[in-house]
Formats: sequence, C-alpha cells, structure tokens
Amino acid sequence: MKSVKNNIMVVLMVVLGLVCSNSAQAEVLMYDGFNYSGTLLDGNGDANWGDASKKWATSDALAVLTDGFTFGNLVTEGRAVNMIAAVTKGDPSASRQVAVAPAEGSDLFVSFLYRLNTGYTDNDGSGIRSADWDFWTCGGRQDQYYENGEITYSGSLKQGNNDINNTGSTYLVVAKFGNIGGFAVQEANFWAVSESSFDAIQITPGFTEFTEELLTSYSTSRNTSGPATSVGAAFTTNDYVEMFVLDSSGTGFNVILDELRFGTTLSSVLPIPEPATLGLLLIGSLALLRRRRTGEILQENGAFLKGNHHIPRQQKNLQK
Repeated sequence: MKSVKNNIMVVLMVVLGLVCSNSAQAEVLMYDGFNYSGTLLDGNGDANWGDASKKWATSDALAVLTDGFTFGNLVTEGRAVNMIAAVTKGDPSASRQVAVAPAEGSDLFVSFLYRLNTGYTDNDGSGIRSADWDFWTCGGRQDQYYENGEITYSGSLKQGNNDINNTGSTYLVVAKFGNIGGFAVQEANFWAVSESSFDAIQITPGFTEFTEELLTSYSTSRNTSGPATSVGAAFTTNDYVEMFVLDSSGTGFNVILDELRFGTTLSSVLPIPEPATLGLLLIGSLALLRRRRTGEILQENGAFLKGNHHIPRQQKNLQK
C-alpha cells in the first residue's frame, strides 16, 4: 500500500513539473533560481538564462549564496543571493549579460523575491536595473529620472506607510515595462505582494490567472512611472541585468534576492500549478488509489477469482 502511494506521488510530481514548465515556457525569456553550488554567485551561470556562458560578475559587492525562499505555491528552485554592500559610496552590484531579449515594442515583465536583511536609512538603496530602466525596492529614488535628457523608466517601492522594507519579511516584486524598445508612449508599473496576499489572490472567485488588476488590489505597495514619450528605452542582448545595493553612509547594508524572472506576459513570471490540471490529476490519482486498495481488500478477505466470478472462501468450503 505504501509503495502505491509513493508511486502516485512521484507521478503527480513529475506531471506537475511538466505542467508548470510547459504552460509558461514559451513566454519566459530568462530565469535564474540561483541553483548553484559553492558560496559566492560570482562566476556562476546556467542555461535557464538562455546562455550558460553569460555568467554573473560582481563589483564592489559580496553576492553570497544562501538558502532559497519558498513563497506560497510559486514555483521555486535552488538557492538565493545575499547582496551585501562592500564599499561606501561605490556602486555595488552583480551583473549578468542579457541572453534573450523581447521583441521591440512588446511588454517586458520582471519578477523576483525580495527580503530586507538589515535595517536601512535613506542613504541605502537596492533593486534591479539595466541600462535604460531601473526600479528600487529600497531607497528614496524619484518615480522618474532623466538620462541623456530623456525620461526613462524608473520607480521606487518605498512609499511611506506602504514601505515593503520590513526586516525579515519576504515579498514578491513584479514590474511591467510597457512597449519596451518602442518609440511611442512608454509606461512602467511596479507591485509588491506579501505571501498571504499572493495566496489570497488565488482564492478570488473566478480566478484563473494573475492579472494586473488583481496585483493592484492585493499589493502591499504599488507605483506607476510614466507615461514617457519618444524615449525608446530598450532591453537588448547588448545590455546587462544588475542586482544592486547602495550604502552611502557605511558598509554592510544587504538584501536577499531570489527567483529572478523575465518574460513577455505576467503569467510567465508568476508560474504556479494550473488549478484545472491539478484537479484532473488529483481525481485520476484518487481513482487509481481506490482501485488498487479495493483489490488489496479482496485479497485480505480471502476472495479469489474463478472464471469471471468472485467466490468467497466460505462458499468454496461448502462446495467441497
């Protein structure tokens, strides 16, 4: 009996993995779950990024691999990265070259798990950035800033009472950069969601997938940047993705980042098991388990099969 249950669980896990990976795989551009050995991120890189030869390189920062996060039923793997500012007033970061870029004019979605690991002041900052856009999970950066005379994407999730920087708490951070690489109106949106809110979204009546409206309704912090016009903020294979920490008053400020995803749809950067598929798998597994259990009960009661009929042991003795 125990082996039957174990076999069913193995089948469920395998099929579930296929469901989760296949449902959004076509829309995922790059992913890093930091599934590396060793102690430091520097020099690591895997094929989930699209090119394993494009490895992480650090500058003025310690990028220490640590235990990975779990977050509700978000699909996760591997470890996490503790980003530590190693210099004062420098530019501590870990960067990796873009391996797969979105088509010009498409939307770019980014998500990752974030945890503030120490206290912070307005002199500290952290976040994700590339050459033409950045957004801050910690720090007082303005919603928009100018680069080469043009407004580019930028945003901060530090918003007074809606600050997500509670030491030891983990948040799912999501950003959407609209019309990336295009020259029409560009706008960026930013959300931060707690684990309890992430779970609550999925039990909303009629839920089938994550939407921007649901993120807005359940987000702990939200920000919008733009619209910026005639900018052409891009994200190409000539660019680099940077995870950064800034400490203008000292060293040691640090955050933990995990499950970094880039995609062209919201669902591609928020992979979860599909409810309908899981239901069918569960029903089929329970039916298989019940069928096998019924057979074992018949064997335990001494019933045996003769021709096409079950004849209990007691009747067999009377026939002798």
